[in-house]
Amino acid sequence: MLTVDDLNQYQISNETGYVPSVEPLTNLPPDYEPWEAIVRQMEDLLMTGQLRAFVERLPQLSLDQLDSEPAKQRAMLLLSVIGNAYVWGGPRPAKVLPSQVAIPWCALSDHLGRPPIAAHESMVLNNWRRIDQDRPLTLDNVAALARFWGGVDEQWFYLVTLQIELDGAPALPALIKAQSAAADDRPDALTSQLNIVRDAIATMLATLNRMMEKCDPHVFYHRIRPFFTGWPEPGVIYEGVSPEPRLLLGGSAAQSALIQALDVGLGVRHPSDKSGPFLQEMRQYMPRTHRDFLLKLEAGPAVRPFVARYASERPRLAAAFDACIGNLDAFRQKHIEISVRYVLHQARDDQDAKGTGGTDFVQFLSESRKETQRQRIGGRLRQRKPD
Repeated sequence: MLTVDDLNQYQISNETGYVPSVEPLTNLPPDYEPWEAIVRQMEDLLMTGQLRAFVERLPQLSLDQLDSEPAKQRAMLLLSVIGNAYVWGGPRPAKVLPSQVAIPWCALSDHLGRPPIAAHESMVLNNWRRIDQDRPLTLDNVAALARFWGGVDEQWFYLVTLQIELDGAPALPALIKAQSAAADDRPDALTSQLNIVRDAIATMLATLNRMMEKCDPHVFYHRIRPFFTGWPEPGVIYEGVSPEPRLLLGGSAAQSALIQALDVGLGVRHPSDKSGPFLQEMRQYMPRTHRDFLLKLEAGPAVRPFVARYASERPRLAAAFDACIGNLDAFRQKHIEISVRYVLHQARDDQDAKGTGGTDFVQFLSESRKETQRQRIGGRLRQRKPD
C-alpha cells in the first residue's frame, strides 16, 4: 500500500504535486543554443513563414551534454515546441520531421516514456518560471518559458492549467492517507482526508473559472489550438528514426495525471467506450512515473465501498465523500462549458469541432461527468464553493 513518503519516487511533491518542486531550467548549455534560438524567435519565424527553413538548417546535436533530468526536460520542451511548430507551421501540415529534430526528440521521449509530440508534461508541468523568486509559485507570479505565437492568451492558457495542478497538489497525499484510513477502519480520519480533497477540487474549480479572464476563445481556437492538434493521417515520419509514419494524438487535459488520480482515489470508474479507452490511451502521454503512480493508487484499498458501508451511521463521512464527487462533477461541468465555448462555438463544421486529442470532446466529457455523478453515496450532490 502507498504511503505519503512514496510520492517522491513517483516524481510527485507533497507541496506542488505533479509540478516539479525544483524550478525548470531557463537555458541549456551553449551547445544547444541552436534549439534555444529557434524557440526564442518562434513568433517571428512563424509570422514570416521561415520556421521550417530555420529548422532544416539546424545542426545534428547529441544529447551527451544533457547531464540532469531538468536539462532533459528543458530539451524536451524545446523540441516539442519546435517539432509541433514544424508540422503545423506552414500552409499544409508537414509529413516528415527532419532528423535534426526527430532523432533527439525520439531519444528523449524514450527516456521519459512518452511519445514525441507536444504534451501536458512539457507544455504545462515544465514550462514555467517564477517572476519574483521571493514570492510563492502562484498564477500572479509565474510566466511561461516557451510559446508558439506568444501573447497573453497563450501564456494564460498554460499558466491557468499549471495553477490547477498546484491547487490539486494537497489532494494527492490526502488520497493516499484516505486509502490508509479505509484499510485501517478509521472513519474519522477518512472524513478529514476527504475534506482536504474536497477543498482542493473546489480551489481547482475556482482557478478554472479564471480561464476567460485573459484567454479569448477566438484567439485560442485559431492561434493556440492548431499547434496542439495530433498528427494528420497517416501520421508523421521521424526522419532518421523510422521510415514508417507515427500517428499520435494531440494535447489534452486528459493527459493530466491529477484528474485521473482523483478519479482513481475516489473510485470513479469509466467503463463506457466513450470515455474509458481514451483515458487509458492518454496515460501513455504522461511521464512513466506518473502512470506508475496511478496504477499503484488503483491497486490500493477502495475508499468508496468503505464509505458506503458506514454511510448510515457516519453521515459526516458520507457527506464528505459526496462533496468530493459534487466538486469533481462541477469541475467537469465547467470543463464542458469552456470546451464548448472555446472549440464548438468557434468551429466551422463537425470535423473542426474535434478536440485536440482527436475526440468528440462533448461526448467524452459528458460521459465522464455522468460516470462521476453515479458514484455519489446518496442524496443531493454536495458542493463546497471556494471562499
